[in-house]
Amino acid sequence: MTNVLVLGCKGCGSVIVEAALTLARLPFDREEADYSTPAGRARLLQFNPLAQVPTVILPDGTVMSESLALIHHINDIEPEARLIPAVGDPLRPVALRYLT
Repeated sequence: MTNVLVLGCKGCGSVIVEAALTLARLPFDREEADYSTPAGRARLLQFNPLAQVPTVILPDGTVMSESLALIHHINDIEPEARLIPAVGDPLRPVALRYLT
């Protein structure tokens, strides 16, 4: 199985997804893709027409973006990491507020 690939850049908000993958103990590779440079933007555009970071390529080739969607996906894969409180937990609305 191939690792998840995170295309991100320093100071651009990809760290929350990288932290979630780390907490969930899911192996990933990270590639610097600074959207403010021509090379970084071109690399992002290969996978994401909006050239957003983070852009994540899953092992099956599926491309995901949007940090909140990625946190939910990681939590679904590895619920023991408890990245998001369970439905019914009074802390869930607070967590979703801060994640958004």
